[in-house]
Amino acid sequence: MIHGKSKQNKDYTKRDILILDRTGQITVTLWYRI
Repeated sequence: MIHGKSKQNKDYTKRDILILDRTGQITVTLWYRI
């Protein structure tokens, strides 16, 4: 299962969109806001 961490250091599942940042880090874009 693919996991990613947002800028808020929260763990999200592959339900979120995983975007490869230019720095090589994985950023997560949520469809919704918590």
